[in-house]
Amino acid sequence: MLNITLLFGQTRPRGQAISASEWRDFLKTTLTPAFPAGLSVLSAQGQWQDPATGRVSQEPARLVTILAAPTQDLPTRLDTVRSRYKERFQQQSVGLMVAPVCAGF
Repeated sequence: MLNITLLFGQTRPRGQAISASEWRDFLKTTLTPAFPAGLSVLSAQGQWQDPATGRVSQEPARLVTILAAPTQDLPTRLDTVRSRYKERFQQQSVGLMVAPVCAGF
């Protein structure tokens, strides 16, 4: 089993916030179809440094935690979710952490 965390910034490059309804739509149309077995969404405050300018920015963020088996299609599903978010909301990146875990439900 893998513990996957995706980190989604909630502010567009010019400072416009990603609305709650936009996030819900992304969750419904992209995240849930990719991971229908379940996931958890947490609100957070994020910080990152722009590699081009060196500027440190803070913004609201969403952390999505998914427990999933290491299937052959998992990397493709993760890449699709990340690329769709970056394209839709003009993001430079979507953070990704993957770690093996012992879990049960």
